[in-house]
Amino acid sequence: MGKSDGQLADRLYQLQQADLIAQGSSDFHFKGLGDPIFAAVFRKRYGVEIERMTPQKITNEFEQEMKTAKRKLAHLKGLDGEYRVMYFLLLASNRGTEATEVISNPTPGFTLKGFTNMRKKTFHRDNTNSDEMDIHASSKDPNGMDLIVEVKIWEKPVSNQAVEKFIEQKNRLALKRKTAFLFYSESGFTSNQEEMMQANDIMYTTCKKMTTGIDQQR
Repeated sequence: MGKSDGQLADRLYQLQQADLIAQGSSDFHFKGLGDPIFAAVFRKRYGVEIERMTPQKITNEFEQEMKTAKRKLAHLKGLDGEYRVMYFLLLASNRGTEATEVISNPTPGFTLKGFTNMRKKTFHRDNTNSDEMDIHASSKDPNGMDLIVEVKIWEKPVSNQAVEKFIEQKNRLALKRKTAFLFYSESGFTSNQEEMMQANDIMYTTCKKMTTGIDQQR
């Protein structure tokens, strides 16, 4: 038995919401269903898809799309945080800011001057294992100290596991040049986490500390 225009309209709406009918030739207004020839073609072309579509399938489609969107958003937020920290470091360098003004537990001999090639970098340990560092900055001075930065812009407090992971990465990286390690956390650190980093020669800072220290150089 054929379906009424109203039933077809409901099914079409389901398909559009589930993104099963792409934009293009099928992107039409419901009023087109009033044309009997059009309705017949529509039934023939999309009848199987319509019959198989259920509210649960639509829900599943949306849930999957939401998960994908959240992953993309987290990725973009991460990139935004990394570029923001790069900006802070370059701004501090250009203003001649002392490391102690913007960083806690500074590594002896580390300065904020003369960085180049500031970017994300992957260090390969072997053919199958590697460590991706959020920021790697090379010192222009051949005898200077490079910098590796871990960036966390979580709204919630940074976990001990995140700090421990960075410590493990620091300890297993085989670097030819002298390198300082910095952990940036938007939400700050607990006293226990600060002690962990102090014990492993890791510098740490927050957005508030960096912006405050840089502003004092104006």
